[in-house]
Amino acid sequence: MTTNHARYACLILLAIGAGAALVAAAARVRVESANRTVALILDYDQLRQLSTVGGLTTREVLTRLQKAGATHVAITEQTLRTAMQAGEVASAPRARDEGAPYPPPTASFVGPSETIQRLHRSLVERLGQRAATFAPVAARTYRLDLRSGDPADILDIGIGYPLSAVQEINQAGLAFVPRPFAESNQWQKAADAALTLAKERNARLVIFAGTAAPGYPTDIARVADAFARQGLLFGYVEFGKQYGDMALASRLPHSLIRVHSINETEMLGTSVQRAADRFTLAVRERNIRACYVRLFEPCGPDPVAAAEGYVSKLATRLKSHGFELGAPEPYGRLEVSAILRWLAMLGVIGALGLCLLELLGCRPLWVIAIIAVAAVLALAGAFAALTPMAKLCALLGALALPTLAVGRKLGTGPNFGRTPCPKLGPVPSFRALLLFAASSGISLLAGLFIIGCLADTRFLVKLDQFSGVKISHLVPMLAVLLLQIGWGLGGHGAAEGEAPLTTLLRGWRVAGQAVVKYWHTALLLVGVAGLGLLLLRSGNESGVGVSGLELQFRAVLDRVFGVRPRTKELLIGHPLLVLAVARAMAGKRGGLWALLALGTVGQVSMVNTFSHLHTPVLISVARTLHGLWVGAVLGGLLYAVVELGERVWQAFRRRFVPDTDDAA
Repeated sequence: MTTNHARYACLILLAIGAGAALVAAAARVRVESANRTVALILDYDQLRQLSTVGGLTTREVLTRLQKAGATHVAITEQTLRTAMQAGEVASAPRARDEGAPYPPPTASFVGPSETIQRLHRSLVERLGQRAATFAPVAARTYRLDLRSGDPADILDIGIGYPLSAVQEINQAGLAFVPRPFAESNQWQKAADAALTLAKERNARLVIFAGTAAPGYPTDIARVADAFARQGLLFGYVEFGKQYGDMALASRLPHSLIRVHSINETEMLGTSVQRAADRFTLAVRERNIRACYVRLFEPCGPDPVAAAEGYVSKLATRLKSHGFELGAPEPYGRLEVSAILRWLAMLGVIGALGLCLLELLGCRPLWVIAIIAVAAVLALAGAFAALTPMAKLCALLGALALPTLAVGRKLGTGPNFGRTPCPKLGPVPSFRALLLFAASSGISLLAGLFIIGCLADTRFLVKLDQFSGVKISHLVPMLAVLLLQIGWGLGGHGAAEGEAPLTTLLRGWRVAGQAVVKYWHTALLLVGVAGLGLLLLRSGNESGVGVSGLELQFRAVLDRVFGVRPRTKELLIGHPLLVLAVARAMAGKRGGLWALLALGTVGQVSMVNTFSHLHTPVLISVARTLHGLWVGAVLGGLLYAVVELGERVWQAFRRRFVPDTDDAA
């Protein structure tokens, strides 16, 4: 078997995988496009405070904000402690009813009849019929007698939601969102009681308050079953800090609504414009379908009008991007068969085969054997453990294709760039831009394979993620760097038809014997620091915060392009790659190894864009295209600046630096 035969086999697998991945991508686009309804949820306690400051009734404030665009209002569940702190419920002397068929009371409480009845129901549902009794003591005032347990143990028990508040919300044309306290729902039957109450109040979406999801850590499965029985939706708060919320969400992938919120502390340091930008970005780019909108502190002559303006601005922004406001629904099932996903995996296997052939010059029979074994293992994994095998193939594609794109297409051959193109001007040639586009296309195949291999609803709603983001940044860059050093130093004196691996080994040997200078060490330190920052900034949850200046720059890019291209593609990777290609074609190979390695940043960043699987495919495509064309333009400008700088330097040297031979 010849190298061409093996190459054709790899290309066929690559084509099959790309076709299967396109089918999976089309299915995902259909699912994403079908879900365009977003909820704007306000907090009832804030609205009540706003009505007091603004001199209006709560009903009037609700009506005005509903007209501004709000769709839901959330009420945090009352507890006995909060009811007592608000003065709604008070302790009372224990009643003396020794002759009653119940145990003597351990504590007594008095309050409005509706509140006391809710407290009684909560205790009975959690502790049984003999837990408490209640009786009227005056007009609309009841007394509750706790018949078992310590009063301190029930202070944080959830006692439901004021019926009058729920009625006000519904009468204003808004939907009610209950927020039960999960801590009080760790008791046996407590979660069932909380969800049953939510259903009785005609709620559909439930967002838990507190620091833990109900049932955590041992009864998550039972709570998920209760959600299914009641037909309720679980509001999973993005960037939330609740223990067990991911475990519960993982059991409810098709009853899940992703919620974005700006917490109270963050609200103190933000503006209306920035908050609207943040919510809009979350909805457009992270599949958020419920915005929990906290209002700014009431101030000014008309705080209600200010709140109206904020809600209206957010509603208008969302509508301008094609979203509707209303009751959110979970994403539909992304149904992609295991066979189709296996076919997408074949594309990755073909890419690995091409890397072995083109970059290392492995024997064709070995390559065919390797891809055959890999195809069989992938098929077995597709039926035995689909998700782990798919994640492995997605990672391998993210490693192989950017390396192949930059390593092979842009100067790994020892004769590339040795013959300068005629009549090169101060701008890159069309051929250079074409090679940049071709290399980017090869890298983008990795993004396509990630979509095809991981076509599942769990990835769509971020219950599972692409694994290996940092590795997929690091490995291609290091691989391209090693390849370029090996080719550059090993290509001198290479025999005709010499094996690529022999040339690489010679180059690495020469590099290992080179004298290290101080500027080499300084450059290495700068490179390591830059690489470390890049890795820290990469990933689904970055380990490094974003500065205020960068946030403003991102906001400008969002407004200019509609979908913000990535900064490291726009300003670093793509311009340097265009510069590297153009200089290589001009026969200027000095520092080419560094330019190509840095240019790989843009390629791996494009792949990383598609590894954020909770971002809609069309958004990722738009972001990538904007980065490519703007990066190419900036690369052309950079090339012109470098060429001009070199010409100026040469003219300066000819005029002011004496020729040492003439001086001698």
